[in-house]
Amino acid sequence: MKMGTVLSVVVLLLLAPSAASQIPDDNLIVPGQRIGKWRLEMTIRDLLQMNGPATTIFTPNLLDIVPPPLRRYDWEPLGFGALTRDGQRVEFFLVFSPAFKTEKGVGPGSNRVAVQSAYGTPTAETRAGVTTRMIYDAIGFAANVERDAVVGSNVFRPGTGKSIWSF
Repeated sequence: MKMGTVLSVVVLLLLAPSAASQIPDDNLIVPGQRIGKWRLEMTIRDLLQMNGPATTIFTPNLLDIVPPPLRRYDWEPLGFGALTRDGQRVEFFLVFSPAFKTEKGVGPGSNRVAVQSAYGTPTAETRAGVTTRMIYDAIGFAANVERDAVVGSNVFRPGTGKSIWSF
């Protein structure tokens, strides 16, 4: 009888989801694909219809952005933004709310060591003011780090990092 109990406990432990996989799907950062319900194949128009009006910011002076300038649409209450060159196609997403994490538990609020533990050495690192951007080009993910803390995460199409950032 004890062997049956032990076997049952082992099976339950193996079937139990890990802490990282318990991130709600609406808060999941999927490198190269999406942040929550927002997918890279969506247009700015789709995002405006879905999320309502956004604050719009032009970003011509970011030192690590490849010209031409990007227009940033922020939905601050959602902790989310999208950047575009032409006003329609999403170049990349930005999430700055600590509610959003990858399946490996990385996102705003994480630290630099957690990012490297989860994803290894970045393809490149860029600097814009006090922000260091750790770019993982092959998977379409970047972590924006200030004073060792991740303050934002980017999701972009894998392999397109050089068309967005100078590295």
